[in-house]
Parts: sequence; C-alpha cells; structure tokens
Amino acid sequence: MKPIERVELGVLVLGGVFVMAIIGLSFRPVQSSMPVTAKVISISPKGAKFPRALVVARTSTGITSEMTVRWDDFRCHVGDDVNGTQTGVTVVLDHSTCHSPGQTSSTSRP
Repeated sequence: MKPIERVELGVLVLGGVFVMAIIGLSFRPVQSSMPVTAKVISISPKGAKFPRALVVARTSTGITSEMTVRWDDFRCHVGDDVNGTQTGVTVVLDHSTCHSPGQTSSTSRP
C-alpha cells in the first residue's frame, strides 16, 4: 500500500467516524425541563471592582445551583424562594423571581 493511499484511507475513516458521531448525537433524546422553586441558602460578595453577589440556592430534591448578580439588581435574602428551570441535574435560576416563602407572587420585596 502506497503512503498516499494510507493517508486517504485514514482521512476516509476519520470522516466516517465524524459523520457517525454527528448522526448519533442528533438522535439523542432532549432532556425535559420543568419549573422548580429553590431556597436561597447563601449570599456572599464577589469581586471588588465590580461588586456582585454570589447566590447559592438549593431545590427540594437537593440540587444546588449558583448565580452571580449585581448588588443593585438583587433583592433576595437568605431563606427566600427563587424560581428556576431544571433540566436533568442542572438548575438555572431567575433572580428576578425572588420572593419570601409565604408570598405567592413573584414580585420582589424591598
């Protein structure tokens, strides 16, 4: 087998693997998303030049999520509930929906 034929065969095999990987990934089922409510368990400062708050919240199933928000945009306290979306084991929180546990609307408190 000539060296150029080996290169062509190698490129052909790698191309086939690449195409099969793309086809295999395209048929994977998409994980379902569901709304969740998480409780804020920690708020700590982050950054000196651009002050931000690192907020840690935990869902009722024990999944912990973090988000970083500007101090000016954040009105939550430890123990408040915040809404989010859970996809698999990942929770994405929406800081604008923070509310106290007894409050039914998502209007933030002062």
